[in-house]
Amino acid sequence: MTQYIETATELINAIEESNLVGGGIIELKPNTLFNITEVYDSGSFSKSLGLPEVSAPLSIIGNNSTIDWGIGSDFLLLSSTNQYNTRLRISDITFRYVGSGADSIAIRFWDFFSSSQTQPTMGLLEVINCNFEQGPQTAEARAIVTTHRLIVDDCNFKDNYTNGDGGGAISVIGSVTSNEKQDVSIRNSTFESNHAAFGGAIAIGLAVMQI
Repeated sequence: MTQYIETATELINAIEESNLVGGGIIELKPNTLFNITEVYDSGSFSKSLGLPEVSAPLSIIGNNSTIDWGIGSDFLLLSSTNQYNTRLRISDITFRYVGSGADSIAIRFWDFFSSSQTQPTMGLLEVINCNFEQGPQTAEARAIVTTHRLIVDDCNFKDNYTNGDGGGAISVIGSVTSNEKQDVSIRNSTFESNHAAFGGAIAIGLAVMQI
């Protein structure tokens, strides 16, 4: 019998446990609203997080649930721990930004590399059958920012916005020191009223893209 996650507190605890045991699968209770209204942690890069930083392979199955986020947090879900082979898979969730901040991001799957580093194997971010509805244009909120391989399938992006950067909905940033370029695949997805300084919906740098 499936043990569903039913509250925001349970979701936080499940991500923490997944990190401790080296990865896992989290399944949300079908058609449930999760309010991420408090800051979990100050996080990396002096940015506040709504959920624990992901440090191990993780799959979150939403079962048509909704996550409202952004009150007090800059990033909802962050992975930035130099886990080269890490996989993060998010499916069947509607993300609604309800904050009023600047340059907030729902999913940030990210690594920094110095000029002396090379990246042996890219991580993989998969976002399947998700919706990103990012509030009023006066609030800067993007859906996905990543430096890894990306698969987006059957998703909808509406009203995502950034004022001083590229990719209102999706931004993929490559690394000149990497041994391989990011593969980006976007299929069966819609983009509506997304805005940015450049690349209103999508910005891709040093990556191989397939739409």
